[in-house]
Amino acid sequence: MFNYHCSSNVNDYYTPDLIIETEATDLTIVNDTDGSTFSLSGMSGSQKTITINGQSLVMESSDGTNLYNHWNVDAPKYMFRALGGDNYISITGACTIIIKNEVPWNIGY
Repeated sequence: MFNYHCSSNVNDYYTPDLIIETEATDLTIVNDTDGSTFSLSGMSGSQKTITINGQSLVMESSDGTNLYNHWNVDAPKYMFRALGGDNYISITGACTIIIKNEVPWNIGY
């Protein structure tokens, strides 16, 4: 588990960009702060880079896999999402992950 701090002071969900390098056939990312789960299951075991655009919610894989066929099978279709503040993240499946996020700030109330 690790802590991902989303620096926004606006109380809302954010879907950051993700870059995931993995050979795993199954990958699960759980935000233990709100219980939301993002998973990909049944993928090939080849080395791949998965790119997820947080704004357009488009997923792409460097090996050409149609990730939408593997996304949260039998579960609600959530992308990885974060809340403003601390988010405690658990990952199942060997991978390297980069999280990129731009968030709004309230200035004056």
